[in-house]
Formats: sequence, structure tokens, C-alpha cells
Amino acid sequence: MLDRISDRYGRRPILLICFMGSAIGYFIFGIGGALWVLYISRAIDGFTGGNMAIVQSYLSDISNEDNKTRNFGLFGAATTLGVIIGPIFGGLLSQISLDTPVYIAGIFALIEIILCLILLPESLPLNKRNHKTIK
Repeated sequence: MLDRISDRYGRRPILLICFMGSAIGYFIFGIGGALWVLYISRAIDGFTGGNMAIVQSYLSDISNEDNKTRNFGLFGAATTLGVIIGPIFGGLLSQISLDTPVYIAGIFALIEIILCLILLPESLPLNKRNHKTIK
């Protein structure tokens, strides 16, 4: 769904919304306190967490036929590395406190927002956007 929205409004603004939702979700999860608060935090992050399809669309936008395979391979490798290192890093941080990994994840999401604002240009020009109704 978010990838279709990014086809209409651009990749960068939707990625920023996704990163912001993740940051908010993680910080609410860290605050926790009641089970319903944890459910709300996961719902926020889940609704805005569909950024993988947007990143793949971004890669497709900026890649040509010569480097498309390489770019998607690097993306797959980075994703796999994150799946391997993330739990290790979270487990080590949980030795400090059980809330620490969640707050660090929220901080990483805030860093993503800053880097996206500073370094990431929009990849989908206005003339290539899909202005049809989103279903």
C-alpha cells in the first residue's frame, strides 16, 4: 500500500513518514506501562513499516540496466546483515536494561530521518508519478 502511495507522492516523503512512524512506535514501546500501549506502539510501527517496498522502488528509480542487479544484490546483503546483527546488538543492549534496545532503535529511526532529509534526493520526478486514485 505504501509503495503505491509513494508512486503518487514521491519516495522521499513517504520514507520520511515511515521513519517517523517507526521512531514514534519504538519510543511509545519503550515507555510501555500497559499492554494496550504496547499494542498501539506496534500498530503505529506496523502501519508505517512498509518501507522495504519503497526502498526497492527507489532503487529501481535510480538504477539503470547496468547496475540494477548489483544495487538490488547490495540491498539484499545489507538487509540480511541487519537481520543477523540486529538481534545480537539488541541482546547485548538488553544487558543494560530491557528498554535500551527499543530506545536505541528509536534513535536509529531518528538518525534515518536526519540522513534522509540531508542526503536523500527524491528519485521519482513529478512527470513520472501516478496521479490515479489509490485503492
